Amino acid sequence: MNYFQWRGKHPEHKPLYYVCGEEIATRLEVLDGCVSQFLARRLVVDAKKGFADVEIAVLAETQQLKVVTINNADKLDDEQKEIIINWAERIAKGQIMQTVLILHSDEVNPQTSLPIYRPFVEKGRFIECKQMTVENMVKYAMEGYNLTESAANLLAEMVSFNFLKFNNELEKLSCLDLQQIDERIVKELVVFSADDVFVNYMLNRNIKMAQMVASAVDAKQRNSVLTLIAKRLSFLYLVIQNDAPGIGAHKLAAMLNVQPWQLLEYFAIKRFWNGPLILNKLKLLTTVEQQYSAYNSNILSLLVNWW
Repeated sequence: MNYFQWRGKHPEHKPLYYVCGEEIATRLEVLDGCVSQFLARRLVVDAKKGFADVEIAVLAETQQLKVVTINNADKLDDEQKEIIINWAERIAKGQIMQTVLILHSDEVNPQTSLPIYRPFVEKGRFIECKQMTVENMVKYAMEGYNLTESAANLLAEMVSFNFLKFNNELEKLSCLDLQQIDERIVKELVVFSADDVFVNYMLNRNIKMAQMVASAVDAKQRNSVLTLIAKRLSFLYLVIQNDAPGIGAHKLAAMLNVQPWQLLEYFAIKRFWNGPLILNKLKLLTTVEQQYSAYNSNILSLLVNWW
């Protein structure tokens, strides 16, 4: 299993992947899944701290799969890039065995005509993976799974813009083998528990719908629902504290040590929230939870009234 991967970033924060050698995957998530099946020796080096560490990490011999990640690859000079090209050729030919090489860089609109990219275009794959946004999720569902725009938007909202859940539900719907999947089919076949739906309505501040669903939440789930809302609001507060104009989803995700798609829910509902409001609701949740513990009643309807 020998292949080379170059990962760069488009100015619009679109990750780019260049793969040389055996075709293994077209998405980083799939690639990581392949790598996780092996006992991989994982090495992370920084190009800014010296090329010697990079060279030692790539050329070190090992009996198991070796995964080398080079951060700040845009700091490599022209001579060092030539060495990278040479490694790409050798990995593609099987001369550097059991190696996965991942470069993280901050490229400015990379062009495939440049010499640095030719080995990857000629011997492997040039893959552009666009930033996952709600718009891209909807387009993905419409083009790949025959959902109407309204059905795709509804499904995205139902899964709280979680791409993994979104994709899982799309795979289920694809088993229907329909020419088109509309909003009615999504409502009928994509089933979520009342507590999931209730939490989503609360975070979207849809008071009317939350009140309708509150009574359907199982008594055993009420306490966990309060805890889940508190956790989601706490995360939103953390995001709001770190967000700033022009920061971009990828940089913000890196600051919070999460994946960019995990911020999709935040971007979708942030218009309903601000820092002081979240702190106010967190205090309210604490009070409601104390009341629930004392009386074990259906406190959710009361929560909605105060929300």
